[in-house]
Amino acid sequence: MSRRRPRTAALDVARAVALVGVFVQNYVVAFNLSPLRSEAWPDAFHGWLARLTDYNQGPLTTRFAAALVTIFGIGLTLLGASSQFSAWTPVRRGVLLFVGGMWFNTVWPGTILPFYGMYLVILGPLARVRRRTYLLVAAVAVTALTFALRVWIFFALEADRERLSGDLAWLAMRDQRGSRLGLSNPRGFAASMLYWGVHPLLPWLAFVLVGMWVGRTSWRTEAVQRRLVSVGVAMVGVGYVIASVMTRRVSEKWAWAWSTAPSSPYFDNPIKYDAPLYVVVTVGSSIAGIGLVLLVASRYPSGWVTRRLSEAGTVTLSIYLLHGLIPAAIFRWWLDRPSLGVGWAAVLAVTSWVFAMAVGSWWVRRFQRGPVEVLLRQFSDNGAHSSELRR
Repeated sequence: MSRRRPRTAALDVARAVALVGVFVQNYVVAFNLSPLRSEAWPDAFHGWLARLTDYNQGPLTTRFAAALVTIFGIGLTLLGASSQFSAWTPVRRGVLLFVGGMWFNTVWPGTILPFYGMYLVILGPLARVRRRTYLLVAAVAVTALTFALRVWIFFALEADRERLSGDLAWLAMRDQRGSRLGLSNPRGFAASMLYWGVHPLLPWLAFVLVGMWVGRTSWRTEAVQRRLVSVGVAMVGVGYVIASVMTRRVSEKWAWAWSTAPSSPYFDNPIKYDAPLYVVVTVGSSIAGIGLVLLVASRYPSGWVTRRLSEAGTVTLSIYLLHGLIPAAIFRWWLDRPSLGVGWAAVLAVTSWVFAMAVGSWWVRRFQRGPVEVLLRQFSDNGAHSSELRR
């Protein structure tokens, strides 16, 4: 009999809570496609909510998804703690998530699932790495490589804008005539996965590595959870202060170099640059949010809300798929209403999240595991005992 580590309910609560932000961000974009295609965001909408959820420059854009990726990194360390851990287990899961995610991308464009698959394939075999320092150094290296690549692209295209319709056009996801490349094009696919997509390997592998580093700490203790909150808040504050100072003192031409947003409005469309400050504030918001949720959930482990969220948090992959399939079928295909406005889309998102949490909790109490989680386990575990990795 293999040694089996008990699930950490507080971490499942963190997964469930992070999903509400994913619901809101995705629904705001998905159900406002008509105005987004005719006008530049945020000009298509007005108000504080539109500014918060602006998927290029908004302070909430990608933050909740990054928190889930960081939790995913913690989950990798739990997977590696199994006495029967095999490096092929995360690789097989990654392959299935990648293939299934590419299909899901045709239904729900911009999905994170193919990227999750690649995160697993690349970093899954390192789930048993013990040295915390190496993980942090790797995260910094990924961030530096990301920024170096973006700087090279910036200067290459800045030096000769004609290259946007020439030999370097693919760097900006364009063909030689200036038209946008799709994922069916090998260069377009590589660029999207590596640095151009919504959740590209560079720098999102850094978020996974930070999660793996947290997983190597005593994160179940209140002292470490408080430290995560403090360090995370400090990172966010310092990042925004530096960005504000640099914005006032240096030419706007170089604004992308200290941006705290994932995209920079350059050329005709925003271009992803993922500057170091974006990584800093995103890591900060992720570990601060995770630490705060862990603190609250650990303090009230028997509370009704904690128990329901922890149950739903074990089937987040099934919930994530349904959060795209059901509204896509109802609102985008059946009723043909691609535009709801930011406010109504946010209301729909929060309502759907509450309903999903209730259904997910009920499902776990009755069937223990979600249908997609069962499929993923059967495909990848090869008879091994259950692990704590969930997404």
